[in-house]
Amino acid sequence: MKASHASYTEDDVARVPAGIGTSTIWFGGGRLGVSVAEHGGIEELVYFGRQPLQRRAFFRSSARSAYPRLFRTSLTVDGRTYLLELNQTEIFPGGYRSRLDLPHEGVSIEHWLVVVNDALLQTIKVLANRRRRALRMQTALHN
Repeated sequence: MKASHASYTEDDVARVPAGIGTSTIWFGGGRLGVSVAEHGGIEELVYFGRQPLQRRAFFRSSARSAYPRLFRTSLTVDGRTYLLELNQTEIFPGGYRSRLDLPHEGVSIEHWLVVVNDALLQTIKVLANRRRRALRMQTALHN
C-alpha cells in the first residue's frame, strides 16, 4: 500500500472471486463504520458522534436473527427479486465493488457499497440488460 492514500492502483485493491473473503469485514469512512457479513447483509452500523445515551451502535444484527435482511439491497427484475450476491468483489477501505450476473434474465450489474463520513451509499450500475427488463433497486429498512 502506498504511503499516500489519495488514490489506489489496481495492485492496491484486494480481489475476491466470491463473497468477501471472510465471515465479516468492517468498512469505515470517518465517523461511520459498517460491518458487512459474508452474505452481503449489514450486521452493524456504528456512528462516532452525538447519539442518544452515548451509544455508538446505530444498528446491530446477528446471523441468528431475522434482522440480517435489514439494509440488504436487492434487485427486482420484472417483479422477481434477487439479493445482491458478491462476485468478483474488489475490497477498498471505504467499501466494495462487486458484480451480479443473471444470465437467465439477460442482466448483469455492478454494485457498490461506499461508506463516507456521514452516509452509507449503495448504488447499482447496469452493465447489460439484453432483454430490456424492468429493473428496480430496493433496500429493506424494516422487517
